[in-house]
Amino acid sequence: LGVERVKGVNFVVRRGVLRILLGGYLQLDPRRLQFVYDRYGKPALANGAEAAQLSFNLSHSKGLALYGITRGRPIGIDIERFHPIKEYRQIAAHFFSSRESAHLSALSLLQQLPAFLRLWTGKEAYLKACGKGLSKPLDEVELSARPDEPMQLLHVADDPRALAEWSILEPNLGSDFIGAVAVRG
Repeated sequence: LGVERVKGVNFVVRRGVLRILLGGYLQLDPRRLQFVYDRYGKPALANGAEAAQLSFNLSHSKGLALYGITRGRPIGIDIERFHPIKEYRQIAAHFFSSRESAHLSALSLLQQLPAFLRLWTGKEAYLKACGKGLSKPLDEVELSARPDEPMQLLHVADDPRALAEWSILEPNLGSDFIGAVAVRG
């Protein structure tokens, strides 16, 4: 994983850094890399078999970018800057499973927003890794985000094997950001 902190990070800079990183892995000039996109918009490299083995993802929020690159296993990343969200309970009730919403409501008020953001980033990281993005309903992916426990998959509606095949990791991004990395294996 690579973390980049740049004020005013824009698409061109993020994509340039991604090209440099991927070019380094493949020992190719970053300008020669060709990206292709699946029907959900997930990028991949079209530079031959070795490039096709690389899976990569990035997420950015308010001047921070997080990059992940793996060989032979899908990866997804999401980060969010910690910020107040007035409607997080309504969002959770609408987009999270009933079990996740109940766990969230049972937490103290101080624990609820961090738990909400953990669930959100974990779900989005998993869906990005699967290549579905937010085309799949968020309540079909259920996570545990208890404050004192590592995040883990509890249920995936169309893939019962996912619980044993996927890991959700939480990189330490400091006190201002929260994030999740989903990787098969």
